[in-house]
Amino acid sequence: MNSGRVIALLFALVAGGPAVHAADGYPTRPVKLVVGYAAGGAADVIARITVNSLSKRLGQPVIIENRPGSGGNVAAEIVVNSDADGYTLHFIASSDAINASLYTKRRFDIRKDLTPVGGIISLPVVFVVNPAVPAKNYAEFIAYARANPGKVNLASPGTGTTSHLEIEVMNTTAETKVQHIPYRSGGAINDVISGQVQGMYASIATVVAHINSGAVRALYVTSDARDPSLPDVPSAREAKDAPDLNSWFGLDAPRGTPPAVIDHLNDLLRLTLAEPDIVKRFAELGGTSLILKPAEFGTFLDQEIARYNTAIKASGASID
Repeated sequence: MNSGRVIALLFALVAGGPAVHAADGYPTRPVKLVVGYAAGGAADVIARITVNSLSKRLGQPVIIENRPGSGGNVAAEIVVNSDADGYTLHFIASSDAINASLYTKRRFDIRKDLTPVGGIISLPVVFVVNPAVPAKNYAEFIAYARANPGKVNLASPGTGTTSHLEIEVMNTTAETKVQHIPYRSGGAINDVISGQVQGMYASIATVVAHINSGAVRALYVTSDARDPSLPDVPSAREAKDAPDLNSWFGLDAPRGTPPAVIDHLNDLLRLTLAEPDIVKRFAELGGTSLILKPAEFGTFLDQEIARYNTAIKASGASID
């Protein structure tokens, strides 16, 4: 074991964290990470922040391959059909858990055909409205929506996204008839600001400046506690009965990837996510490190798939 590995092991033992396992020399060449989102977007930024540090710990480059399409299904299927040798990984997202129920004709199953490696980040979103909307909190917005059935429009980055599911949960639990307006580009928040649509669930990092300027009004964040970047905005727990689905990202690999490789990747990933610089960068994006062992991440995935399945069935949404 080289000196760097010894130092990492000692750090892990002292901190009560994971022990770093040898994986028969893995990796001996670059590792590919398939990301189901376009370069430059929030998911791509998070992936690059993570692999920049993870590559150093692995001792090999981790090369990102952006393969957007079909809500992330294109990327997932590429990895499902890749060699199970640890050299092709998948940047799994909350949208993949949504897709498990939303898409009725997928040729793979993310729990049966992919093996969990570990979590990366959990990202609460914030519910914002145009200032012209006569609601200062979530309860007032629900009253407004009920008084205007079918006339209140909420945007999302697209059908099947976490933001979309938040709207469906709202309609189901609060008995509203809010209209979902899916967007394929980043123009949704601009239409909220201009009043073309009344509001949306948006990532905190993309709208915090608009909230601070007064261009939009924040009603609550989907986390259990208030977000440090928005200390005056209530949490989902304070908002009471408000949708609380969060976006998240993690790593998985093709089914059959050797357990030693999975454990090695997880050990190094967890050390990476605990780095102060990573914690700081994630906080700037409105998120927190999602540090989980493979089995824990598998349990997390099962729970998220079940939550989204309930919301999708209640809404009747589906894509062939």
